[in-house]
Amino acid sequence: MSVRLLIVFAALFLTGIVVTVAAVNGPAGASRSADANVGKSAVAVEPFPAPKGESSLRIAGVEHGNVAAHVTKVDFATLDRVARERRTVREPFVKHDVEFTGLRIGEVLERAGGQGSAGSLFIHALDDYHVELAISDIASDALLATRADGKPIPIAQGGPIRLVFTSKGGLAANTDMWIWSIDSMRLTP
Repeated sequence: MSVRLLIVFAALFLTGIVVTVAAVNGPAGASRSADANVGKSAVAVEPFPAPKGESSLRIAGVEHGNVAAHVTKVDFATLDRVARERRTVREPFVKHDVEFTGLRIGEVLERAGGQGSAGSLFIHALDDYHVELAISDIASDALLATRADGKPIPIAQGGPIRLVFTSKGGLAANTDMWIWSIDSMRLTP
């Protein structure tokens, strides 16, 4: 495999796109196939364990739940522990850059038990606000954030869990899609 090809794979990995290559060790000129899966992790991720305490997030409609056939619950400590991605974004409500720490929605759904054939994600907040977003639009462009500038997000500032868009256009430009104090999500067809 050439250095250039490795650099391309590394760039795709960093953007959240998985590339699977077949026949890498085949004869020269052997065909190679690539399958890009937006939002899927390049490394197998561990599923969320059943919550040890009170759950902070309920995800319904998954293929294999951790507390029931199609339901996964996650406590805040677990979600915060696995949240490793840091992204600095222009926060539209406070109007300055904030470094958020969280997990890509694609990884959240993978850890929760898989999205199956669902096409959208209904997200509900503690204040009963809700949005429904196409998974294809948010799998790799949105973080489920647990920290802002390295600190847990207080409820008074939209915590403890909020959705953050990492790009500047598309859904990120529509402040009605920014949902905070998230308590549940449901996969829908």
